[in-house]
Amino acid sequence: MAVQPVEPEELTRLWEQVLDTVRSRLGSHQAFDTWFRPIVARELGPHRVDLEVPNAFFVDWIHEHHLGTLRGALRDVMCATPDIRFTPREPEPLPPAATSPTDARPAPTAAPAPTVTSANAGPAGRLWLESQLNPRLTFDSFVVGGSNRFTHAACRAVSERPGQVYNPLFIFGGSGLGKTHLLHAVGHAVKQSRPEARVHYVPAERFTNEMIFSIQHGQTLAFRNKYRGVDLLLIDDVQFLAGKESTQEEFFYTFNALRDAHKQVVVTADKAPKDIGGLEERLISRFNQGLIADIKQPDLETRIAILHNRCELEGAGMRPADDVLLLIADRVRGNVRDLEGCLVRLLAVASLTHQEITVELAEDVLS
Repeated sequence: MAVQPVEPEELTRLWEQVLDTVRSRLGSHQAFDTWFRPIVARELGPHRVDLEVPNAFFVDWIHEHHLGTLRGALRDVMCATPDIRFTPREPEPLPPAATSPTDARPAPTAAPAPTVTSANAGPAGRLWLESQLNPRLTFDSFVVGGSNRFTHAACRAVSERPGQVYNPLFIFGGSGLGKTHLLHAVGHAVKQSRPEARVHYVPAERFTNEMIFSIQHGQTLAFRNKYRGVDLLLIDDVQFLAGKESTQEEFFYTFNALRDAHKQVVVTADKAPKDIGGLEERLISRFNQGLIADIKQPDLETRIAILHNRCELEGAGMRPADDVLLLIADRVRGNVRDLEGCLVRLLAVASLTHQEITVELAEDVLS
């Protein structure tokens, strides 16, 4: 196992091993060639991996669909769970520069834009690189409806007064309803108002893997300092801590240290704390001391608004008519991820086959 960033020749060899592992896990050559072959590894080490991607959309897509696969491949090859940092060749403006979802799209350029790295970027450019925040998941790009209005308001309040209200804030709901989006949005809002704030986002599974790695390599003090020294800790999918007694104990003490220091903790899960089997009673009690807010499935009007918002973000030249969006919103009622996925597929089919977006084409795609 490497103990420091590797030399160029070794970097190339290791990255090819990572890509081979990713390819075998994906099971789809098309997905691999589209999303992983264009990535260029700039640094590989047990603690940090820097990857250059074509643009910010790659960051969004990999976070949403392939991050677990990439982490697993790195763990297999590097025998470690390093921080993964993406550097878009065409960096996307981040708050406060972006004032609306449309403004958040990177402008086309004739030549590659300057690389955004933690070494040469200002506070705004370092936001998601240092905090592991997805640049697209902000309050501006979140669609508010009856199913999420209360939780959205709670997240806004926390972002305005972190550590002073609703600490901890526990958000729960089904998959694909916007929990992770709100988690990242809180982080961006805090960084926008307080650029010096130490914000860190981490999925619970990764928190567990980092803790195990720190124990195996005698780095428990560094692990604790990392998480107990932040101003805002964002923990995603905390249900993955269920049944892991040592990890729950470490998280319990980390939570207490942050709360005692008036630092903010925001947590998401797929169920309310009392319904997560294998979660220790003391953690449930701590979560119940704060605010517990749920997100439900969006109603029809909210689903239509989400589709309009996604069209704006895609910058689609062939914007579907309202009757097409109504059809999709009426048929796809499960979660936001499925809803947006159907729209993206429809736009792709129309673009690649040079067809007009009609209700009939939408029917074919939905079937």
